[in-house]
Amino acid sequence: MKTLSNSAGRTPQLRAAASRSLGCCVAAAAVLALGLTGCSTTSNSTGGPAQTAGAQIDDHNTTSAVGYALASDPQYKFGSVNVETSAGTVQLSGFVLSDDQRSRAGNIAKNVPAVKAVLNNLAVKAMDN
Repeated sequence: MKTLSNSAGRTPQLRAAASRSLGCCVAAAAVLALGLTGCSTTSNSTGGPAQTAGAQIDDHNTTSAVGYALASDPQYKFGSVNVETSAGTVQLSGFVLSDDQRSRAGNIAKNVPAVKAVLNNLAVKAMDN
């Protein structure tokens, strides 16, 4: 009795099994690849714990939002204030003209929604006489 076969010499049942096996291998490879690359981390510049790409994006967005809030303040224009964010903690550095400006910059930063804490390292410039 002859068995029907395709041009490669495989029976339809063998061909279907091979196709399912290949599909499972491709699916497994895709899951493995996503698992290895989906949550990549990078170390931060301060030598602290590594952050995921998503956390880095969140920190970048927080830095931008704080910078915008400082620049938009109607009372002061905080042009000499640097803003850096790590894990939701904002660090302010640079120079301001008075203690009032220093406090105001810290309060503005604290009121940005994604900010968890503020390290206010602003220095008050000495007035020239």
